[in-house]
Amino acid sequence: MVGAALFVVAFGVFTATCAPAISWLDSSEFIAAAAGLGVPHSPGHPLQAMLGRAATLVPIGDVAFRVNLLSALLSAGSIVVVFQALRRLGRGIAPDAPDRAHTLIAAALASAFAVSGAVWMQAIRADVYGLELLLLALTLDAVIGYVFTQRISYVLRFAFATGLGLATHHYITLTFVLPAAALMLWVKRPSLSAVTAGLASGTLGLAAFAYLPVRASAEPLLNWGHPDSLGRLLWTISGRAFAKSMTDEHTSSAGTDGLQIIAGLIASNPLLPLLGLLGLYLAVRLGRGRKLALGFSLAIALAVLGRVVLGFDPETPDHYAYLLPAVIGLLVLSSIGIELLLVAVGDKQNQ
Repeated sequence: MVGAALFVVAFGVFTATCAPAISWLDSSEFIAAAAGLGVPHSPGHPLQAMLGRAATLVPIGDVAFRVNLLSALLSAGSIVVVFQALRRLGRGIAPDAPDRAHTLIAAALASAFAVSGAVWMQAIRADVYGLELLLLALTLDAVIGYVFTQRISYVLRFAFATGLGLATHHYITLTFVLPAAALMLWVKRPSLSAVTAGLASGTLGLAAFAYLPVRASAEPLLNWGHPDSLGRLLWTISGRAFAKSMTDEHTSSAGTDGLQIIAGLIASNPLLPLLGLLGLYLAVRLGRGRKLALGFSLAIALAVLGRVVLGFDPETPDHYAYLLPAVIGLLVLSSIGIELLLVAVGDKQNQ
């Protein structure tokens, strides 16, 4: 019931503030890709194009608004998944605390996540980041599930979400998945059979790329890179066309970019950085949830450093999307901090 309520409220807020027509930057490209089942820019974003096409069939508003609404829907779905992951985290960190407390903490933090600027600005326009946010949330849920249970099923979920993420936005996915995978290995190295099954599951997610040559061969109006041959397909997937232009965006100093990123994270939601620092401190000091805290701290650092290398413009919404792994990391640290405070209060009362 709580998850359903979070979804309804988040979707309602995102829908009410959704762009009514074509929005900024790549919005028009993704709307065109959805309308004509085309191939947008590297790495081709096959899942976004297919889901966008499905959204255009919904008889609400014009085509542009329908695809914008898809981002709102996917982003609202990510809030529910984040809520479930944080509640699972709370139960693992503080198993003796009342389940109602875990639900309340998870719901409050998921709500704070939903209204953070980095999330909200991606939920109201046609782009790939709403989908990427949902895939990151699914990856988070799988990581937390594995940390506390070591079940193979979570390895399979993690690998499948990673495969789909790599087919959606490989840079953002990697900045989150690499530290998450290291954390899973640190907790308990999966068996060879689990790794093999995970590779198969990840490959299944990557199979979304099969959309590209199929649609390219049909010569849609939007056919970026024309990936109808193996060479063109690899060129499109690799994103080599953006290798130089991404670093060219870096016009200010690394120190300035770093400060702007920190300021951007604080402005996005001032509560999460403060609670995140508390969570890291308590986890290291008390030794409970330490691996989780350090693993997600690494994800935060990697996302921030990566954006520093690429450059950061606080006026560009896409640059905040690259910080989504850092925002999720802060969310996890915040949950750890509140749960450990709950444990400390309980221990004091029992003395």
